[in-house]
Amino acid sequence: MISVSGLLGDSVQLRATIPPNFYVREAFWKVVIPVHEMVASSFKGTSSTLYQSRFYGRCRLYSNFTLEVGPLGLEDAGTFLVLLVNATGEMKEQVFHLAVHAASVPAIQVFAEERGPNVSAGSCMLFLTCSVSGGSNISYSWTRPGGKDPARKEHVLFQNGQVLWLTVDVQEEKQELYTCTAANAVSKESATVDPLTGAVLSFAANKGFPYDYRDALLIIVPFTSLFIAGMCVFLCSRRSSGKYLCPPV
Repeated sequence: MISVSGLLGDSVQLRATIPPNFYVREAFWKVVIPVHEMVASSFKGTSSTLYQSRFYGRCRLYSNFTLEVGPLGLEDAGTFLVLLVNATGEMKEQVFHLAVHAASVPAIQVFAEERGPNVSAGSCMLFLTCSVSGGSNISYSWTRPGGKDPARKEHVLFQNGQVLWLTVDVQEEKQELYTCTAANAVSKESATVDPLTGAVLSFAANKGFPYDYRDALLIIVPFTSLFIAGMCVFLCSRRSSGKYLCPPV
């Protein structure tokens, strides 16, 4: 089986491989999972894509027997089969599995943790969460300017890289940018934030964050778009535009 990945809304090509010295007279493209439907065919150089399948009007069969399907929907994922027949009736079969992914466009949120007894007065502990709405099979990574990985002693990753915990010095004037990259099989997108001045969401700085960071992870990691929307409504009411998330002490 040949695995092919496509991007939601784009087109994808399923390329039939012609064996050596195999002269194709007929070719039949079918989808067999989740339902069995004829998609396209070719007979002696004349192709047809007029079959009443869910791909009607969204597919094209090339002279080399490559099938193009698009624009793709998530429901188009499945197993395709092409049957090649030569002039003597010999048949060759190839199977393709099509996976359809949504683009992995990330959004970053910033949260402050209550300053603990072991944290210096000029430092602030923050959580940066990176989330994707609608993507699938996402992997996350964090970098600083120049593509550098965050320093291990000052940063800790949770939730397979989706959450970055860090300690910053609020007395330094140097801007520190952090970039989250979310990637899957068909897309790779990034978002960048300045944790101190570019915080999208925050808790009131004078009250701190009243939870231990292990408890906070259960609250702040956005697993669904509905949860994210609820957090935005609650937290944006406390946002002060242009101010530091962790004010200098």
